[in-house]
Amino acid sequence: QVANARTPSSPKRFSMAEDELEKLKEKYNRLKQANKVLKEGLIEKNEACDRLETQLKEKDASMRQQLEEIDHLQFQNGRVSKQLGTVTAQLEEVKQRQQQGSGWSVGGLITGKQQQEAIKKAEEEVRALQDELHMKIEENEGLHMQLYESKREFELEQQRMQEESATSVTDLEVRTRELVEMRQKNADLTRQVQE
Repeated sequence: QVANARTPSSPKRFSMAEDELEKLKEKYNRLKQANKVLKEGLIEKNEACDRLETQLKEKDASMRQQLEEIDHLQFQNGRVSKQLGTVTAQLEEVKQRQQQGSGWSVGGLITGKQQQEAIKKAEEEVRALQDELHMKIEENEGLHMQLYESKREFELEQQRMQEESATSVTDLEVRTRELVEMRQKNADLTRQVQE
């Protein structure tokens, strides 16, 4: 009697189960295709991340080189400043000697001319050193600006990469969960149909 009781509803139930199974197969195939697309997207994102990491390493190396150049320029600036101080001190010393000494004797006139030439030469050296110092300072400021811009670009790029990576991973996890759920439903329906 149990078999007879199940027989009339069995074809109807079987038909509904087949319809559900067919719908689940379609959804499963769609999710499988979507999963494939997401995996390909993840691979592309990983490759893009690798490329960006390489670029970041290159920019980091460039930044280090610029820092070394800045250090070198600062050293040269210090050296030029010391030279400028020395020449300025010598110039002041010569001017003081010139003011203290009298230039009335023949020896004094020669000494006075030599002092004037020494002063003129010292003044020219001071001007040249000042010009060089100003150029080095401007060059140093330019390198600092380049370094700042490179560092800022590096940080923005790194942040963007992290955000993209997190989004891709989240999408992949959601799709994977959906696929697992669909597989489970598919397995449950297959068991029901087989019973």
